[in-house]
Amino acid sequence: LNLDHDEIVRIVQGMNNYEDFLSPETKCLSPIGEEVLMAGIQKELEPIFITSVTRKPQAYSGHPFIIEAALAYGGPSLSKDEGSRGGPKIYRFANRIPLLFGAGNDIISKCVQKMAWKAYKININKSPVAIVVSLVSSKVPFPETSKEYIADVDELRIEIMKVLKKLARGLSQHLGKAERERRERQRQSRFESAAPKVLQNLAKILETE
Repeated sequence: LNLDHDEIVRIVQGMNNYEDFLSPETKCLSPIGEEVLMAGIQKELEPIFITSVTRKPQAYSGHPFIIEAALAYGGPSLSKDEGSRGGPKIYRFANRIPLLFGAGNDIISKCVQKMAWKAYKININKSPVAIVVSLVSSKVPFPETSKEYIADVDELRIEIMKVLKKLARGLSQHLGKAERERRERQRQSRFESAAPKVLQNLAKILETE
């Protein structure tokens, strides 16, 4: 089959716009699951807000993978050092195993740093936030010399950034709602403190009339 340049371009563009490809086979994968992930976070960190997301299965170099993530905000455990934070607490998992070393080289940490948190009105360096990202795959892309961190792979980076954006939207909505409720309580408080004086003045006016 001979195709000219324009025909090849149209085929590639059509593939890029088609979103209904079959997902890769994931029977060999064992994700944590959102319920278990959120229950563990609630038990360990006791935050005032949690949001989570699980991406659809994807593949890199023929290896299927799933990205699960959650974001926790506030609560005594995360707020105790608020104001002196150097960034969010990041918990990394690969096939359910926590990664304790090599955070500076890990693709998850790099994505958190690269993420445009300010666009969601979040000061990520000072906010009491914890981010949990879990990768399950038939082959975790560890560097050849170490299994301490996940290597930078384009397909993983794209999925992790999508996860972080969704988590950021969830936190931004929570913070916006909390701010609206705070302003409403402030307004109500001012009204309640001023009401007795208004009623006294109104009574005097009515007596005079």
